[in-house]
Amino acid sequence: MEHLPHPSGANPIKVPYVCTEAYDYGPFEEYPRRKGWKTDSDGQPIFHDQEAFDDSSLDEDDIADESDELDSDASEKESSTEEEEDSEVDEGGDDDYDEDDILETIDPFVQTWLFFGLLIEVFGIVGIEICESDFICDSDKITTAKLPALIEEWRSKEARGDDESEEVSSPLAKFYAQRAPTWQADRRTSIGRYGLIRAVLVQVQSYVNKHCHSGELGSYGPNVPCWAVQDEISLSIMVLGWTLQSAAYSIYEPGRVRSVEPWGSNNILTNNLLNDSRRCMGEAAKLMADLEIDGLYYVGGLSCPRREQDHESCTEMGCSGQGIKGKPYQTQHVRPDCTCSFAGVSIPDLIAVISKGEIPLVSWTPDAGLNLVAYNPQFKQKYVAISHIWSDGMGNENDNALPECQLSRIQALVDELDSTARPDQPQNRVFGPKVLSESGSPVDRSVGFWMDTLCILSDERSKEKPGYRDIRDSSISNMRNIYKGAHRVLVLDKWIQEVNRSADVIEKVSRLYLSNWQHRLWTLQEGVLAQNLFFQFKDGQLELDDLWREEAQYKENVPGVYSGIVRTMLPLIPISNPILKDGEEGENLAWKFTRLLGGMANRKTSKTKDEPVCIATILGESPEPILQFRTGDERMQCLLRMIGSFPRELVFNELPRLPFEGFRWAPRSFIGQSKSIWARNEGLSENRKSDKLSTYGKLRHHKRGGYLMQFPGIILRQGSAAPERIFAVESTTDQSIWYGVFLAPDDRDDYPGWNSTQTHAIVLSGEVPNDGQEVAAIFGIVRQRDEGVRILQHLCGARLKRLNTSPRGKTPDVLRTLSVYGDFFHGDADLYDCSIAGEWIEGDDEWCIV
Repeated sequence: MEHLPHPSGANPIKVPYVCTEAYDYGPFEEYPRRKGWKTDSDGQPIFHDQEAFDDSSLDEDDIADESDELDSDASEKESSTEEEEDSEVDEGGDDDYDEDDILETIDPFVQTWLFFGLLIEVFGIVGIEICESDFICDSDKITTAKLPALIEEWRSKEARGDDESEEVSSPLAKFYAQRAPTWQADRRTSIGRYGLIRAVLVQVQSYVNKHCHSGELGSYGPNVPCWAVQDEISLSIMVLGWTLQSAAYSIYEPGRVRSVEPWGSNNILTNNLLNDSRRCMGEAAKLMADLEIDGLYYVGGLSCPRREQDHESCTEMGCSGQGIKGKPYQTQHVRPDCTCSFAGVSIPDLIAVISKGEIPLVSWTPDAGLNLVAYNPQFKQKYVAISHIWSDGMGNENDNALPECQLSRIQALVDELDSTARPDQPQNRVFGPKVLSESGSPVDRSVGFWMDTLCILSDERSKEKPGYRDIRDSSISNMRNIYKGAHRVLVLDKWIQEVNRSADVIEKVSRLYLSNWQHRLWTLQEGVLAQNLFFQFKDGQLELDDLWREEAQYKENVPGVYSGIVRTMLPLIPISNPILKDGEEGENLAWKFTRLLGGMANRKTSKTKDEPVCIATILGESPEPILQFRTGDERMQCLLRMIGSFPRELVFNELPRLPFEGFRWAPRSFIGQSKSIWARNEGLSENRKSDKLSTYGKLRHHKRGGYLMQFPGIILRQGSAAPERIFAVESTTDQSIWYGVFLAPDDRDDYPGWNSTQTHAIVLSGEVPNDGQEVAAIFGIVRQRDEGVRILQHLCGARLKRLNTSPRGKTPDVLRTLSVYGDFFHGDADLYDCSIAGEWIEGDDEWCIV
C-alpha cells in the first residue's frame, strides 16, 4: 500500500499475494456465484460459515463434510489422537475442520474478487486497462505503487470529456462484451460512469463493513478474524476501496464536502494504534472516530507522546492516564547530563508586581541573571507568552525557578521569534482578541516573556504565608488578559520540536494533532486567546496559516491520490477550527460555551478542579467566584450557574454526572472523554455537533438548579415489577405500539433501584422514529408538579427505540451491538426483563430535570 503516505522511517504494511487465478472480467456482483459460492437472501456471499463452500468447487479433502458442526468438531479434536489428526479424510466420514484449509480457500477468492476485481471493474468503466502484474511485487506481495498514475489517467480522461469512439484493448473488449446493454449505455456519459463506479464501491463497502470487525473473532479460532481473511488482505481491500471512492468524489464532485464514511475496522490498524504505539484505549477510540483510513494508517506508524503515562485504568470511554506511574514530578535540564544551577525570580518582587494587578515579565542573560519587570500597556510594550506542557519538564512545583540551561534556551527562542518580521493578520474570533497589535519588526523587540513557572506563585510558595494563596489565585484569574495581551504566543512541545520545518506537511500536522500540547486543557485557553500563535519546530517557528498554505501546495502538486490527512486533522485542532473563531461580538455566554465544548473532549488537566476555572477564563468570565470553592464538583456547579442556559442535547449526556440536587443531569467534567457529550440520535461527529444543536433550555433556579425544557416523555404505570436494565413499554393508548428501554449504569456500573411505590418516567430527547433508530433518554422518578411543571429526579441515562412486534412468530431482530454497554439491543418485546404500561406525554409539556 505504497500509495498511502506514511511517516519517515516507517515501512508500508506488506500484503501477501495469494490469488490462484486471474479475475475473469465478468460482471462484478455475479463473481461469487460464478465460482460456486453460496449466497444469502440478499445475494451476498457467505464468508463466515462452513456452508459457504460449495462441494462442486472444492475437493472433499479440502473441507470437512457439510454436516459436521464446528462445535462437535472441536470436541472430537480434543479426544482424537495425533494419528487420527494426521490421517486422510475418509469419503463421507467425519474429520477435523482445518482452519488452514479455510484460509487457503477464502483468501484467494476474496483477493481475486474484492481487490483485483474491484480494480478491473472501476478502471474498466472509464476505459483504462488494468494489468494485474502491475500490482504484484516479487511474485508474492501486493503493490499499489502504480495506483496514483492510474488515478491521474482516470482524472485526465474525464477532464477531456466523453469519447465514445475510442479503441479498446482485447481485455477491455472482453470486459465490455459481458455487460448488459443498460450498463453499456450508462458508460457513455460521465454521470453514468460515476453511477456505475459508485454502485460497485457501495457494494464493496457494505461487504467490508459487514465482515471486517476489529477484535471480533469468528468461529474458526482465536487468531482468525470474523470472515477468516488475513488482516493484511482485508486492510488492502479497505484501503483500495477508500482510495477509489475518494478519487471518484474528487473527479466527479470536486466541490463536495463529504463526511467520514466507514470502511470497516481492522486488527492491524487497531494494534498499531494501541499496542505498537502504546496509546490508551480512549485515545484510540477518538482517533477511530475522527480519522479516515489514510489518517489511521499514518498515525499508526507514529509513536504516541503519552506512551510513558499510566493507561492501565483507561477505557474506550476516555483516558484517565495521569503522568508517569510511580514517578514524582521533576524539573528537567535541556540535556540529561547537565548539572547547571537553578535561577529564580525574587518572590517579594513577584508578589509586589502581582499585587498591583500588573503582569510580571522576565528576561534572562547569563551575566545579569533573571530580570523581572512589570508590563505597562500604556507604553504599548510587547511581550511573548510561553505555552508549554509541564510533562516536558519545564514546570516547578516547589519554586519559581528553572535550570539556567532552560532559561538560556527559552530566551534564545524568544529572541529568534522577535527577529522574524511577519504581518499580523486580524482574525474574526469568538474567544480571542478582535484588535491585534502592530506588526512585528526586528527592531521592535519584546521587553520580556511570560511563563507560568516563573510568573505565577508556585504551589508550595503559596502555602508559606497567609494571603499567598490569594496572590496565586489572582494570577490565574488574570491569565485571559495575559495571553490575550501578548504580542506573540510561542508553543514549546518536545514532540513537535523533534521535526524540522522542512518536514512533510503531513508529518508536521500529525505531530501537532497528536501532541501533548493539543491534549491539555490549559493550552486550549492559551491557543484560542493568542493574537499570533507560533509553534516551535526543531529549526524554527511556524504558524497554523503556514501549515494551511503548505497543505494547499501539497494538494496542488500531489499526483493521483490526494490524502486528506491535513485537511481532516487541522480543523480538529480547536485553535484552527472555525467553530471557535467565527462569530459576532456580544454573542451570549451559553452560545460560546456550546461552541467551546467540541474542542475540549480530548483535553485533560492534572487537577480536575482547574477545569471550571479554565473554561470561565476562555469564556471571558472572571473565575474568582469559582475559585472560592475547593472541590471540582462545587466549581463545576458554580460554572454552570454562571452560564445558565444549555442546549437540550447536553442533558442526555453519557458522562459521569454531578451529585447535587438540581444538577444531576450535568456532567462532572467535559474533558478526557471519548463518550458523547450530546444525545446520540444522529450521526454527527463529536467535533461537528456543537454548531448543529437545537433549542436551549435554562436553569429554573439560579441556585437550586433544575434544567427546564419541553420534552416528550412516557409516564410508567406505578407499582410495576422492577426490571434490571432492559424492559419493554406498552402504550396505554395504542397497544400495538411497544418501546424497548435500555438503562445505562452509573459511574460504578450499578443500575438504579426501582421503587414500586413511586411513579417513574422516561424523558426523551426527541420523537421516536418508526425505523428502529434509537433515541437518547433519561430515566427518573416523577415528583409532584410545581406551578404546572413536571419535576423529574434524574436516576440514569437510557436508550429507547420502537420495537418490532407481531401477534405470532416473533423473531429477534438484532440491529446492532451497543458497544457502550456491551449488550445486544433486540427488537422483540418478549426478550426484555419485563413489560410495563406507559402513558405517552407530548413534546410540548414542560419538564424540570433535577
